[in-house]
Amino acid sequence: MMITKTKLYYILLVLCVLCQNRFFHIVNASVTLTTGLILDIILLLLIALADKYNAVCKYQYKYLIALTIIVIIPQTIYASALGETLGGYIDVIRGILNIFLVVPLLKFFYRKKGMDEGLNMVTFLTSITLGLILINSFLINNFDSQLLPFSYFEKPATARGDWIRIYLISDFTGFVSIYSFCKMLEKRTRNIWYLVPFVICLGASVYVEQSRMQYMAIIASCIVAYTQTLKEGKPYFYITAIIVTVVGILGDWFSSFFEMFSVTNEGLGISTLIRINEYIYALELFFKHPILGTGMVSNYLFEVERELFIFEYNHTDIGLIGCITYIGLIGTLVLFIIPYIRFIKTLKMFSNKETGSFEYCFLLGLVVFISITSLTTLMTDNSRIFAWPFVLAVFEFERYQLVRRREETNEF
Repeated sequence: MMITKTKLYYILLVLCVLCQNRFFHIVNASVTLTTGLILDIILLLLIALADKYNAVCKYQYKYLIALTIIVIIPQTIYASALGETLGGYIDVIRGILNIFLVVPLLKFFYRKKGMDEGLNMVTFLTSITLGLILINSFLINNFDSQLLPFSYFEKPATARGDWIRIYLISDFTGFVSIYSFCKMLEKRTRNIWYLVPFVICLGASVYVEQSRMQYMAIIASCIVAYTQTLKEGKPYFYITAIIVTVVGILGDWFSSFFEMFSVTNEGLGISTLIRINEYIYALELFFKHPILGTGMVSNYLFEVERELFIFEYNHTDIGLIGCITYIGLIGTLVLFIIPYIRFIKTLKMFSNKETGSFEYCFLLGLVVFISITSLTTLMTDNSRIFAWPFVLAVFEFERYQLVRRREETNEF
């Protein structure tokens, strides 16, 4: 039985996501797993480069070339000059190599004449992974027992409150949440089953990862996406939002919410205090290393003492500013800022009649999510970057489809 190229793309993409999710987080991170993921990406890229349908990838070819010349090569030389070991360099470079998945993803979408099969696969695998983590966390928090032997679950918890907390449970938490929510809104299908992955992803973000910015960004993205599906009811939605805001202010809802971020908060304030100091220190680092940053190296954590307050500087805590201190201003422009501007331009290409479509709502939700999380948890950070090529592919494929439709209808 012959395996078609489309099927081969699908199998290798599934393997990529499984490797990134550490096979539902059952397998511990290892050199073998990292090597397997890198080899899988290289194989996918080679197949894609030998494949036809290059028109859909024209811009991304330019993006990857620019990324290689402006970020990867200079940072490789810089890391070597800083004394980075080969093992440390491989651990770092694997993150940015994930971006090359955008080419096979685009060609897979083109062959399937849509994104649904690829994104449904990601949604399914991510939901299983986060579902298992949710169950395991619940059992540990309430019964001090485990469903599966995840080695990184530890007690006592390093959490906000009494719940165990695990950072970076999946690169796709926000992506799948927004995709599932928009699928529920889609007029063509109205598939309520997408409520399951939405609840699992949002629940895992709140209960396990406990990143305030992440789950606030997910909620905000879904609200903005929802408003686009409203037509005659849109004014009523805004009136309701204003009423809720006024009542919230009078009822001290918002003051209680913002108290969570106050440095005077005994439980959560230390996180805010550290982040404020990280922002200040990041500005100092930028003026010292504006071009190449501190370097794309594995040892990027610095212990800093400021006015008798000692903290560990971590660029992945402070979003876009942290990225600039890590790979420099020019590198950040190529890696994140220029694609982000292209995302916004793609949204502007939709006509007024199309702004209530699934595609527009999904892309808009992603832009809102990326904008909010860029303050603290940037999607292109090495620890979260695996979802970035999927975002690039989604926007580029929709842009390509929009251009084709305009050409067919002579709207340009």
